[in-house]
Parts: sequence; structure tokens; C-alpha cells
Amino acid sequence: MESSHPNVAPGVLNNPTRFEGDPASFTDLRLPPIIATSTADIVQDFFEPLLLRSVSYDRGVGFFSVGWLRINAIGLAGLVRNGGKARWVTSPLLSREEWDALGKGSGGTKKSALEASLNRSLDDLEVSLTTDTLSTLAWMVADEILEFRFAIPTDSLDGEFHDKFGIFTDVNGNRVSFNGSYNDSIQGTRNYESIKVFGSWNEPTAPMVDADARRFERLWNGEEPNLRLYTLPDAIRLRLQRYRIPGRPYAHGTSSLALPPSTRSPLRPYQEEAVTAWESAGRRGVLDMATGTGKTRVALAAAKRTPQLRGLIVGVPSDALITQWQHEIQEEGGFAPSLVIAGGYAAWQDQAFNRLCSTQDSTMDSGRPIVLIGTYHSLAGERFQTILKDAAPHSKSLLFISDEVHRLGAPYFQNAMQDIYGGRLGLTATLSRPFDVEGTAAIDSYFGGTVYRFPFEKAIGSVLCRYDYYVRCAELSEEEFEEYMELTKEIAQKAPEKENSEEYNEGADTEIDRLLFRRANILKQCQDKVRVLEEMVRAVPLERCLIYCADLEQVHSVCTVLQQEKIRYLPYTSQESPARREMALRLLGEQRISAVVAIRCLDEGVDVPEVSQAILLASSTSEREFIQRRGRILRRAPGKERASLVDVLVTPPRRVGANMPRLLLKELRRAVHLARSAENRHIAENELFTHLKSFGISIDQILRE
Repeated sequence: MESSHPNVAPGVLNNPTRFEGDPASFTDLRLPPIIATSTADIVQDFFEPLLLRSVSYDRGVGFFSVGWLRINAIGLAGLVRNGGKARWVTSPLLSREEWDALGKGSGGTKKSALEASLNRSLDDLEVSLTTDTLSTLAWMVADEILEFRFAIPTDSLDGEFHDKFGIFTDVNGNRVSFNGSYNDSIQGTRNYESIKVFGSWNEPTAPMVDADARRFERLWNGEEPNLRLYTLPDAIRLRLQRYRIPGRPYAHGTSSLALPPSTRSPLRPYQEEAVTAWESAGRRGVLDMATGTGKTRVALAAAKRTPQLRGLIVGVPSDALITQWQHEIQEEGGFAPSLVIAGGYAAWQDQAFNRLCSTQDSTMDSGRPIVLIGTYHSLAGERFQTILKDAAPHSKSLLFISDEVHRLGAPYFQNAMQDIYGGRLGLTATLSRPFDVEGTAAIDSYFGGTVYRFPFEKAIGSVLCRYDYYVRCAELSEEEFEEYMELTKEIAQKAPEKENSEEYNEGADTEIDRLLFRRANILKQCQDKVRVLEEMVRAVPLERCLIYCADLEQVHSVCTVLQQEKIRYLPYTSQESPARREMALRLLGEQRISAVVAIRCLDEGVDVPEVSQAILLASSTSEREFIQRRGRILRRAPGKERASLVDVLVTPPRRVGANMPRLLLKELRRAVHLARSAENRHIAENELFTHLKSFGISIDQILRE
């Protein structure tokens, strides 16, 4: 069956008629579970609408031809406009001798065999393609919009790479995967072919999408057994560059490094003040702004106003924040597609080197600054540090943005703070690192101190929604309390100054730290918390609720309660894949589930504005942690007038009375702090006083401790 676009050349990629406006979501489409070429135009009915809405397209396919790019020009134009990119894992067209060389030869022989195959393909393209079409392919490879890796079965497999599946991702993180017989070629539209289609937003098919996405990443990173991956050889890349005609055949930046203004709504006055303060401080400094006040938006606005910016390096503490920054950068516009610096270095080291090198070449004007987004663990690692120093040794055109900058104070993460960055911008809602004066000082010295503050007290009721605060008490059992006191006694004997301290280095192996950790866990894992939760969910319906737990064991207990009460929920822990966690938050926002059960991975920076309830089961005396957890529910959203926060406090057995240990008073101080800014402050304080009365303790006493 002929495509309806058989004669469309890639040179029309700058034609905006089919994709004006912001990219829509996949959920707007009505995709059938199976598409066959006998009854549908697989280009117009499937690839085109998905590519127009995509920010990424990953494809594993046995055969690929440039003709596929030509007949899918309209859809690819949308992908380019969205700042997206496509990755193919495919099989090279090799002679039997070349197959043998790749399977058995030395490194040099294998490289020569692959180059011979690809050079032969380029010879064919020179004959069969127009100059414009070949130039478009060359530009898209040079701009890393298209990337190819070549798969060769090895060891126990001696055939060809013959898989056929793909994954599209839209700006909202929705995914569509497909499997079937279709190859990426013009001939594929003429054959009888069919594909099965799966959507990540449909619960029955979400696991299949997730499995396809994970499988592609394994392929791309060369982690599949019995399969060897080869990147595009440098000689072939150089040959492709010679086909480029001056001037890209698609909209990809401008001829100037000046970035186009954002199409988003203008900055709020306080956000504009933050950018101006940073600029006035020489484009260095920390913005200390309450959770939910739009620090990411401020940072990107500051980046776009930085003269001659060639590269943006964003550091974050977690994978979840990488995804969020990718979405924010995509929405902001004006930046090159981002490269993730995380996980196995094979997935990013060559690209990172090439992109950083491009920032040093004044003759190569790509129009948009490169963007690298990485976890602190990867950015501080020797691999990235070596690449940074080799590729951009004298750069002052790079801006380093550190999200949750307080995390950089950890000794290993301090390696990410390099002098090579001309601009430095730190973002935080809680800059101070308790018990780490040296780490806090290192951050202050590197960034030049805090240049702007927008505290919670200013934000509540204007930028952030108001909230009500409620306390519930979970009582330690006699056994738990006895163990708590025994540990306190042991700590006092070994380190008297730590008897009433919750200070410990998580993961440390000193005896005192282990004792402090065990004691803290008694409060976090108090068994009575589950009973309190059970009473709450029976009395008050959960609606867009986050439940914070201490550990996986508590998560399991909470999930059991929710199952018994027939409450729809999903977990959000390190045990779930990133796609699964993303889906959990999306379904919560859409009210298709009532609760998300989380541990600590939701503490920092993850946006879930629709959430209106939170239950704190995980006891924490860390001001940073409970402020961040409160911040998750205070972001504004349409129809959201007020949020509610329920704090489950741990108390000793009633018999203890006024002899409550001083350390437990610190948990109660958290309650006083959270009650003070609540809309129902006086009711909350009275409720707290009622709970404390039996222990002979007043709120004033808590504040004095």
C-alpha cells in the first residue's frame, strides 16, 4: 500500500502547517490496539500523529532505510520542533565476509568491516537520493537528532538482529510502544504488515510499555547478552558532514547565540527579582526560595538571559528530578535536546565529550546551548570530570545550575563544583546542612553566598495554597519504649554529648552512628502508626493523597491497610522503575487512584501540584525533610483551594508522664512548627496541647527545649 506522502522530501521539515502550537498529548489520540497496512495508512494514521507529539522516538528494527525518513518528513518535523530526538538500534547490511569479521575479528578488523558496510550504503545514497535529502540526513545526524547504533548477534547467536519494536514519548511523559513485523522502509508500507500498540496510561498495557522501554535501554547501552553494539564510526560521521549544505533544512535554532524569549507566561515579580539579584551578583549565587515558588522556571529564565551561553549543566540529586528538568527545559524552549549524565558511562560519555567540545569551537554555531542533566553522583565522578576538563578546559561560557544545592555539601559531591563553570546558580528551599558546617561553607564559598530569599511566610496564601494541619498520636509499645531507653543509655555511656541528639551519618559504620540509627528507626517504625492510619482512612476519604513512610516494611504495612479498605493506590519507592513512578503521580493527579505511598524519593523537587492531602507516618526531626514534604502539597492547581496535612506523632506509653525523653520533644517541636503556619493554627495548637496535657508538657516548654 502506498503512503499518502511518498514524494515528501525531508527538506520540508521547516513547513509548520501540520504542527503549529504546543505539542499535544498521546492521550488525545484514539489508537487502535492493532494497525495493519491493509486497512490503514501506517504513516499518516500512526507514525505521523505520534511523531508530531513526541519528544523522543526509540526504535529497534532489523532493517532501516533513509526512504523511511522521506515518507515521514511531516512527523519528523514535529519531533524536531519539539526539541526531540530519535534513536535507532538496527542491523547493518553486511556481506558474509564482513559478518565474519565483526563476529570473530580483532577490534581493528571489526571497525573496518562496519565502515566498509556503511561506506557502501553511503555510495548507494549518493546515487539514489537528492542532494537536499542527503543534506538533511547529514544535518540531523550532526545535530544528534538522529542517532544510530548497529547490533551484531554474537556468541550463542549467529544470525541477524531482527527485532522490531519502538517507543514514543510525549512532553507529558506518556509513552506508546509497538511491536510487529513492520521494517522502517518504503517497502514496509507496500507489504502486508501489522503492529500491536500499547499505551502507558492504560493500566493493563502499562507494564508492556515499561518492559519495551527498559529493553531498548539495555539494547542501547550494550547490556543485552549475545549482542554487540557499535556506534557510528568517526570516518562515517566525517563523510556525512561533507554532505551538509550550508543552512539547516529545518528549524533548529538561529544564526545567533541569542535565545528566543519563552512563550510561557511572564515571570512573577518575585521571580524577576530573583533573576535580577543573581545577575547583579555577577551571575553567581544561591536562590533560597520556598518549595513550590518556581525555582526551576527562575533558573531557566536566568540561563536564557546569560550572554553567549554555550552550555547548560544541571545537577540534581535523583533520577526523578532529571525527568522533571527535561520536561521544564522542553516547555521553556530555546535549548538543544538534553543529554542525561547518569547510569553507565557508555550511554553518554562520547556524546558528552562531543557536545562539550562544540562549545569551544567558535566556528560551529549550533544556535542553541547544549544541555547536560546529571545526578550529582555522575557529575562528581572521575569519568565526567575527565571529559569536562579535556573537552572544555578553558570555557567560561558554561552555566552550572545546582538543584537542591544543599546536597552538594557531601564530601564526594563537592567534586561537581568545578572552577571551569563561568556561571553558577544554586537552588534550594533549605540551604543549611545540619551538623555539617564544612559542607555548608563549601557551598557558600563556591557559589558566592545567598543572593536572594523568598521565604515560606511570604509565599503562603499567595504563591502557595493555604493548608490545615492535624496531629494524631501513635504510642510506643512497652517493648519499643524499653528498647529506645536502652539504646539511649548505651549512647550516653559511649558518647554522652549525643544522648539527646538525632545526629548520625546515614550509612556510616561507626558504632555510635549505628546506635543512633537504630534508635531513630524505633520512632519511624512505631507499630501503632498502622493502627492510627487505619482509623484515619475509615473516618476520612483519601483524595489525591501522599503517604510518607519510613521504609519498605512500613510501605508494605500501609499497602495492606489500603487493600483491606479497598482504596486504590500505587507505591512510589526505589523498587519501582522511573516509568512506573511517573505513572503513579500522573494517575494520582487524574484522580484514577486515591493515594501514592512513598518513602524519601518524593522529598526533593518533584512536582505534583494536584495533590491536596499528605499523611506523615515517617517521623523526622530534620527541618529540611518535613518542610520539603509539606511543600509537596502546597503547589497551586486549578480547583485546589486548600490542602491538608496529617502528622502522626510518636509518644511514649502513657505511664511515662512528664518524664518524656528530651529527644521525643524534638519531634513535637516539628508539630509546633507546622501548626504555626497552618490556616487552622489555633485549632491545631489546641489539639496538640490536648495530646501533650497527659504528659505534663506545654507548647512553651517544647519551644524552650
